[in-house]
Amino acid sequence: MKNLKMLLTKPRNRVIAAVLSATLIISAVAAGLSWTLAANDDVAGEFICGNSYARLGLGTELVSYNSGVFRAATSDASIASVSVESGKSTVTANKAAPKSGTAVISYVPASGLVRNINYQVYDPNGLSGYTIPHGRLSFAKNKMTPAELKLTLKTDSQSFDYKAWNAANPDNKITWELIHGDVVEFDPDAGLVTPVNEGSAIIIGTVADKWGVTQQIPYLVQVGAGDASATLSSMSVLIPPKTEYMLNEYFAENNMTLLLLYDNGALNLVSSGFAVWREGAEGGGFGGQLVSGQTKFTAVESFTAIVEYQGFTDEVAITVVNPHIIVDGPARTVEGDILPGRLVGDPSSDWLEVAQNGGYSLIVRMKVTECTPFRAGVNDSNYAASTLRNKMNEFYATGLTNDTLKNYAAKSNALSRIEAIGAMVAADNKGFSVPSDDPITESDTDIMFAMSASESAQYCSLQHYKNTNVNGNVASNSTAQSNFYEMVKIGNGNNVAGKRYESWFRTPFSGTQAIHLMVSGGFHRDNANYKDNFLDQKGGLGIRPCMWVKSDIFVDLGIRANALK
Repeated sequence: MKNLKMLLTKPRNRVIAAVLSATLIISAVAAGLSWTLAANDDVAGEFICGNSYARLGLGTELVSYNSGVFRAATSDASIASVSVESGKSTVTANKAAPKSGTAVISYVPASGLVRNINYQVYDPNGLSGYTIPHGRLSFAKNKMTPAELKLTLKTDSQSFDYKAWNAANPDNKITWELIHGDVVEFDPDAGLVTPVNEGSAIIIGTVADKWGVTQQIPYLVQVGAGDASATLSSMSVLIPPKTEYMLNEYFAENNMTLLLLYDNGALNLVSSGFAVWREGAEGGGFGGQLVSGQTKFTAVESFTAIVEYQGFTDEVAITVVNPHIIVDGPARTVEGDILPGRLVGDPSSDWLEVAQNGGYSLIVRMKVTECTPFRAGVNDSNYAASTLRNKMNEFYATGLTNDTLKNYAAKSNALSRIEAIGAMVAADNKGFSVPSDDPITESDTDIMFAMSASESAQYCSLQHYKNTNVNGNVASNSTAQSNFYEMVKIGNGNNVAGKRYESWFRTPFSGTQAIHLMVSGGFHRDNANYKDNFLDQKGGLGIRPCMWVKSDIFVDLGIRANALK
């Protein structure tokens, strides 16, 4: 709509390469697309689903059996919910229209490697298309009496006059907006169009289709016969293609419609004969062509698409996003990038990203802030009352030279996520902190916290000891091992070979078995064997803060192009 109003007030076309223009002009004229050549045939529009996701009708359930899956989450509970019980997962589509749309379900196995599946929820009784009789509403120049706007809306099994549809669907009525009101007047309740002056006008209908997508239906009104010698002077995208996509979705033209303006002031609508391209490097020329149903978006990005028709172009903004789903439990381990300390107010140490969850990144300080042999009575098995917790809060409050980290910081539930001794990477969420979308207030604490045994085993370690099931050392996943080597090669200025780089956990652990853990030892022990095994080069275990931050920090600081890896 904005494009149309701009088109009627100022030119916004750009002429492009002559060879390409000539080719499209020939094909367009051959197809009879010019308004002076188009016949007054019915115009039929179809609302096509632009994805190939698994489909669920409103109110239906999909049951699947996934060995090892113990938790699942949904991106939009108003569209689809999910439950897991004894390896059986059930996805339930919302029962009430108009809650059609797409939802992403994240399945979490014991390994913590999240698997996302997209679902399309649709209304079997929703709109699948429309028909405009004769393609437009035409008035003879000398016949200025009102006429009824005719529009047929279609479902998969029935057809309705739009007024009958509105009466039967009060929550999804088609609404109207008139453009170029100096040519006609329109009464949407009565459906009557009254010609006022010779020329062309556009009436836009808006309604949700069966897929939950808001669709616009362009209706051309012509008063008078027009001038057969008129020349196309401008083009604008009236109804854009789909502009927002999820990762791995395909480009979809949907109900894309162009508005053509001629030198005599006449208007016309076309829904074919155009091409869509990426804007070229640095905004010049064309990049790759976007083909409906074939071009797949494989990266999170935002870019400008150029729509070309007969040598005229218009622009459309395209955005590709990754669904924002915070999983309650193990996050996705990533071989993360490094945040330079000099950029985030910590000149003494860089920070390493080790996990991602719902648009947030778990980062860990690569150097310990200090090394302390805590004593019994000062640190026991209660992290909430420990000196370790106090030192984490102290560093967040006073240890940074600027507010960069604080500006991207996220709250979490780390304080309440304490697993039992040795229960590392267990099939529950007790040892895994989860970020929160809730804003941080001045009274909030525990933004920085000590890592848990489970988090270390999952995100940053070589191997870990497990009391449950295995009762011995098990290798950590390859990404956790890579993060460990990245972390300790800097350590406190030493190499990893022959050195210890343990730090304090916020959770109890069988400390004497914590071999090669980046974070090791329980914070409640104080015996000779413990000290002999775990005192590092500075006389005590290290204090190594970690925290959840918005992943956007990596983009905003120029570390990488996309927030998520």
